[in-house]
Amino acid sequence: MTDINGTSTDALATYRTQTSNASSTQGSDELGQDQFMELLVAQLTNQNPLDPQENGDFIAELAQFSSVEGIDKLNTSVESMMSDYKSSQALQASSLVGRQVVVKQDTAYWSGEGNVAAMVDVPEGATNVMLSITNSAGALVGEIPMTKAVPGENGILWDGKDNEGNVLPAGAYKFKATGVVDEKAKTFEVYGSAKVNSVTLAGGDMMLNVAGVGKVPMSDIREIFE
Repeated sequence: MTDINGTSTDALATYRTQTSNASSTQGSDELGQDQFMELLVAQLTNQNPLDPQENGDFIAELAQFSSVEGIDKLNTSVESMMSDYKSSQALQASSLVGRQVVVKQDTAYWSGEGNVAAMVDVPEGATNVMLSITNSAGALVGEIPMTKAVPGENGILWDGKDNEGNVLPAGAYKFKATGVVDEKAKTFEVYGSAKVNSVTLAGGDMMLNVAGVGKVPMSDIREIFE
C-alpha cells in the first residue's frame, strides 16, 4: 500500500501544477473541481493509518482549493468585462466619425466653410488675451482678441477669415494664445478642433484619425460638436 502523507499540501500542489500546465493547452485538459475531489479522496483512502489526515488540515485544503478556484473565476470575469468594455468603447468611438472634436493640440483644420472651434486655458489674473492664427507656412493670418476671457477653459469660434475679412483657403492652421500674467507675457495652452475621419484600434487604445492633424488618443478629446 502506498504511503501518502501531507494531503493538505499534496492535493493542492498537484491541482496548481496541472492547472498551470493546462493554461497553455486546451481547456478540457484542465484539472477541475471533480478531478481535484477524486485526487483528494484517493489520497485520503491511501493515507498512512498511523498518521491520518487531521480534520483541520482537510478543511484548510478545501478552503485553499476554493480560494484558487475563486481567483480563476475572477480572472475570467475580469477578462470578459474588459472585452465588453473595449467593444463599448469601439462603438462609442465609431459614432464620432464625421463630427468635430476639440483635442489637445494647437492645430485645427479649416474645411472652407462653417466655423472652427478652439479652446484656450486661461490662468487666473490673465489680461490682454489674444488668439493668433498662422497658416502652414507660419505666416500670421488672423488675430482674435479674447476680451471676455475668464480663468479656466474658454471656447472660441473662428470663421476662417483673416483680419481683413477675406475667406482663407481650406487647410491646417495653427492657434497660439498669449496674454499678460503678473506683468509678464505668457503663452497659454490651446486646444484646436477638426473633423474625425475614422477610428482605429492601436495597441489596445482607441485612436481618432483627425483631419489635418493625424492620430489622436480618444482620451484627449475635450469637447464634441454636432
